Amino acid sequence: MKPELAYDLRHWLVEPDFASMQRQPLPMNKKQEKLATTRTEKTGLRRIKGPAGSGKSLVVAARAAQLATEKKDILVVTFNITLCHYLRDLAIRYLKNLEVQTPGCGKFINEQITWCHFHYWCKDMCLKADLENEYQQLWKKRHLNKEEYELVNINLVKLVNKALDELLDDKSLKKYDAIMVDEGQDFNINWWKILRRVRRSNNSEMLLVADETQDLYNRAKYWTDEEMKGAGFIGAWSRLNQIYRMPRELIKYLQQYAKEYLPNASINLSKSKSPVYLRDQGPVEMRWLQVSGN
Repeated sequence: MKPELAYDLRHWLVEPDFASMQRQPLPMNKKQEKLATTRTEKTGLRRIKGPAGSGKSLVVAARAAQLATEKKDILVVTFNITLCHYLRDLAIRYLKNLEVQTPGCGKFINEQITWCHFHYWCKDMCLKADLENEYQQLWKKRHLNKEEYELVNINLVKLVNKALDELLDDKSLKKYDAIMVDEGQDFNINWWKILRRVRRSNNSEMLLVADETQDLYNRAKYWTDEEMKGAGFIGAWSRLNQIYRMPRELIKYLQQYAKEYLPNASINLSKSKSPVYLRDQGPVEMRWLQVSGN
């Protein structure tokens, strides 16, 4: 027995955290559960805002899983390529909640839901429309600065629209009963519009979740009420206010810091007076640690 072999065996004997988590049902509060099990009556389009840790991704995954059990075809789109795996794990856990009423419903995760990051979906549309050369030309420069990247995305929208013009009458093009968009703050409003084109019908459901606080690419400006005219939404944003990723005791200090040092920033923190908690959290002890400016 060598240390290397022991290290390898340990990974086989000790179950990874993510595997044990997948067997646990997904806990949801009443607001999250309502958003996951209902749709807007008139348009089927819904938009949700909330701070980090409020359960926005949870609602996306749960709603997709719920519709999958109804044999609907769903497209779940993210900006981050790795987020799809996290959403899929959440969807599996949500179906644990339904297994008692619907045995075997876990199979719907792979059969009914397409998990995809946005730029891969765009590439797929272009390839299906025989526009591979035009697509490759957009990305011929390996390293792009911010301005060049935004210009590529403008031209990408034009190219995908061209691809969809050619494909929409093609029976092989897959259309969806529901389209879910996570990380909406990283999306361009025109990306949302081209996704609307692959709805199965005008009554097909769409869901957008966003947190302008996490706007890493300065795109939250596209999601103001003024900019969103014509995007299909009716009424105000639904909101998730309770945070489940942060100790309750820390919230007030973050709110005070944001108010004092970030007065002009868009900071989305919990304003709920009801308990805000971190699941399975032990006692919280906070200490002041003075550090040098260096």
